[in-house]
Amino acid sequence: MTHTVVVVDKTGRGHSICAALVANSRTVKVHYLPGTGGVLGERIACAPRIDDFRSVIAACEDLRPDLVFVSHIEALDDGIADELRQRGFRVFGASRKAARLESSKWFCKEVCRENGVPTPRARLFEDRASLGAFLSDPSNLPKMVKVDWLTRNGNGAIPVPAGTRPQDVLAQIDAVIAQNPGAPFKVVAEDYLPGVDYSAHYFVQGRSIVELPSAQDFKKSHDADGGANCDGMGSLSPHMMDSPALNQTIANSILKPVLKGLRARGISYSGPIYLGLRIDADGRPHLLEINTRLGDSESQTIFPRVDEDLFALLMRMTSGERVERRLKVKPRSCVTITLSAGAKSALKDQAELDRDTDWPFRDIGSGEIVRFFPALLAEKAMVFWAGVEQSADNSLRTRAGRVAHISALGGSIREARDRVYASIQSVCFQGKRWRTDIGA
Repeated sequence: MTHTVVVVDKTGRGHSICAALVANSRTVKVHYLPGTGGVLGERIACAPRIDDFRSVIAACEDLRPDLVFVSHIEALDDGIADELRQRGFRVFGASRKAARLESSKWFCKEVCRENGVPTPRARLFEDRASLGAFLSDPSNLPKMVKVDWLTRNGNGAIPVPAGTRPQDVLAQIDAVIAQNPGAPFKVVAEDYLPGVDYSAHYFVQGRSIVELPSAQDFKKSHDADGGANCDGMGSLSPHMMDSPALNQTIANSILKPVLKGLRARGISYSGPIYLGLRIDADGRPHLLEINTRLGDSESQTIFPRVDEDLFALLMRMTSGERVERRLKVKPRSCVTITLSAGAKSALKDQAELDRDTDWPFRDIGSGEIVRFFPALLAEKAMVFWAGVEQSADNSLRTRAGRVAHISALGGSIREARDRVYASIQSVCFQGKRWRTDIGA
């Protein structure tokens, strides 16, 4: 008997979810909507011509899937999970109200404050003059400044170190607003917290919680954590600080209080959830952000390690069965590197791209031919496609900054790292760039 699953996404994260669903269940066929170019598989089908989430709903009406897994924030913020549930579909994905944990930074801060969740102190600013005056006081720095709403390109967080001129920060915010027509001036300024980044992921259905493997994401565009914040240039799993005690602390002091706070507001959570954390010098976790989906590129590092039937697990959870445990995984480590398109310019090699300090905020390269050479993948290495599309001549072309993710399993982080970097030339396109220090 074949079971049909629809995965709603269009990133490398979505591809990794699809791959894990079919790899661990012989009965599952996945429709990846809208999906990305390059995703091939006997039991994975994409529909790249679906370019809006209303069309996704229509496709679900035709397919009548056993389960819909929504992992795209714009779709969640548009209320796609709510509408699909109203139409009688079994859905694993956050409601529009729950998705505000990600779509509104200030809403997330309010839930944390009301429920004693450790998170950096923050203030909300709704006009330029007040924020400028606040940042003019040296005693208020350093800070992290974040627009309150979803941005088109994920570039809404601005670090403000000591000595930064307020006008420079305001100019960056104005640039983000200009890229998001109609967006208000609504900005959260929070204390900067030094420490180590830690990514915690869960499947949540009401009071059921399944803990996924830990991961570390590398958000900076350049080696040695230089350059600009971007959507992530690689990841590894498990995290070097992973321990049962730390994971228990995160669940008890952060995740469960957040879920309790939502229930107090009449919101029951269903779907994957990501906690972006920082571990301080004393080993204590603090919440920096919540995504009502899974991390990207952490998903590409986590899902190759999965060693159980994801479809069966999600069906049990969404049927109302109480589940609280860790996801079963292979005793392997995984490292992922992101291959990104540089600015659409004369930049041709890695050294030149590393000197292009404006990347990734310049116009990204698009329309370049992408060539894939599977024979050049090292043992236990795999590719998850992201910013690519199938052109009219059936070739793959770049369409976004992050083009592909290469992941590799190994008996240790070092072995996985060696395999993933040995696979770099399996994906080729003009302007390709990557970090060379993931997992170093």
